[in-house]
Amino acid sequence: MVEAVFLGAVIDPESGAVVGEKYLYPEELESNVLVYGPRSYLTSQALAMSAWELGYDVLVIDLFGRFRGLAAVEGARLLKLGDTVAINPMYPEGLDGCDYAELLTWAFAQSYRLSDRLESSLKASLISLYESQPSATPTLETLKAHLEEEVHVPLSVAQCSALAEAFAPLFRRALTAFVEGAGVPLSELAKGLTVVSAEDVVDLRARTFVQAVLLAKALAWARSSGGLENKLFVLDCAEALFANRSMLPTDRRDLRKLLLLEEAQVYGLSIALCGFSICELDPLAAAYAETKVVHVPSDSREWSLFSQWFGLSYEARSFYRSAPSKCAVLKSPVEKAPILVSIDWGWWLLTEPPSYEELRERMSKQGLIPKPPEEPLRVWEDFGSLARVARDVLAELAERGQVSKLSLLRALPQHDAEDVLWVLRELERRRLVTTHISPVDGSVVLSLTELGRRAFSSFEEGGLE
Repeated sequence: MVEAVFLGAVIDPESGAVVGEKYLYPEELESNVLVYGPRSYLTSQALAMSAWELGYDVLVIDLFGRFRGLAAVEGARLLKLGDTVAINPMYPEGLDGCDYAELLTWAFAQSYRLSDRLESSLKASLISLYESQPSATPTLETLKAHLEEEVHVPLSVAQCSALAEAFAPLFRRALTAFVEGAGVPLSELAKGLTVVSAEDVVDLRARTFVQAVLLAKALAWARSSGGLENKLFVLDCAEALFANRSMLPTDRRDLRKLLLLEEAQVYGLSIALCGFSICELDPLAAAYAETKVVHVPSDSREWSLFSQWFGLSYEARSFYRSAPSKCAVLKSPVEKAPILVSIDWGWWLLTEPPSYEELRERMSKQGLIPKPPEEPLRVWEDFGSLARVARDVLAELAERGQVSKLSLLRALPQHDAEDVLWVLRELERRRLVTTHISPVDGSVVLSLTELGRRAFSSFEEGGLE
């Protein structure tokens, strides 16, 4: 394990000349890190690489596929949710389920901006669910059923409607990222240098939920094990999870929701908050990060905040406005005064990353791709009298690739519309059919998952006469 890793060249603000080198030290990572501004995702990857070389296990939660460059590094892993890895948000990572309910409620509330009253009702529902299944791990499916059937927790019609609307992308089971059982536990994900990509998750709130639930799992793991050492979590687009409270409704500005950043630090978990707009990030979340690496803002609204953080004079602001995009201003427990650093981005950031086919092959060798069932899917046996309807729905989707729900109904006039819709819901629940946003016109379309294609093959190979 090396003691420090080269980060970049230090630039003199007055002359613009190189006056030294900057190395990244463990205490600068352990104080939490803020990386913001244009092209900050490149600097974030450099920091993740540096931390890995320092001996840290680094888990990057990538919301938009901006960290694929790390996949070019030998030994790094890039995992796509629903493709090369799957998790169960309800799995408590070794913590008692009733205690984990608090963390999971936080993840839901932060991602879906739940009101205080709705958050309290959800927490009570989660606790009662874990109490009712002490020896089993619930799933999002069982949570959905529990919320629908529950009577001892007073949920109004409006609250039930709000929960259903907020969690629709999760409860539809359209996201193959979430599975039954434990899925891949966090102790397996947080090894080496790992990028977990949520870019295929359609709904932005659901992507944020992925980020929130992995952070909740990290704290559950830390509580159950007594602490974590040499772990760094990199949160891309952190303003989505820790939005500026002044921009939120009054009942969603609870300061306690940010205390998890402080708790993570107590347990030895380092967190890097990365993103583009520092104005959209909660100022208190930024305050928890003692090490700040900020690229020169492109938005004039951010200049006052930028100058406040670093105590810049008028002359210094003028210089930084003309600084190259590769430069960033750094202030940390080691560098008390702000310094200008030309970040060393590395060759692997400037090359084409591996294709997802190559990544799947690499992950398959590590045993991280969910394996299909050994027995063929005999789907027709589960649909009874509507087996023909299910076969025709699968056939239509297999032939056309992707289609809207209305177009699907029009293509199957021989079947009753209610039967088609019931079958479609059941296929979605079984993760044979998924919904996503069409890149062509932005409409919501249906398509077969890999599991659905195998189910259709089972129909063709002898399911129906």
